[in-house]
Amino acid sequence: MHLIDHILVSDDILTSQFACDLSACHGACCWEGDYGAPLEPEEVDTLNTILPVIRPFLSPAGLAVLEDQGTSVYYPDWVKPVPR
Repeated sequence: MHLIDHILVSDDILTSQFACDLSACHGACCWEGDYGAPLEPEEVDTLNTILPVIRPFLSPAGLAVLEDQGTSVYYPDWVKPVPR
């Protein structure tokens, strides 16, 4: 166990890979918290490539986030942007 800013964190966090379990979180990590879901560099490229195709289907709020932050944010790894 590790103590980080008064929060006890399991050793598993150091060895476990992130895996999206949409049925468990219902997309919460994509829109709650300070940072969005983690992205691989290839996924950043894919998002930038498909943006013109999916833009007509996005909500005004989603388009505003993309205008403000782009398709991804680097902090300290690539993550999906979240509304501010």
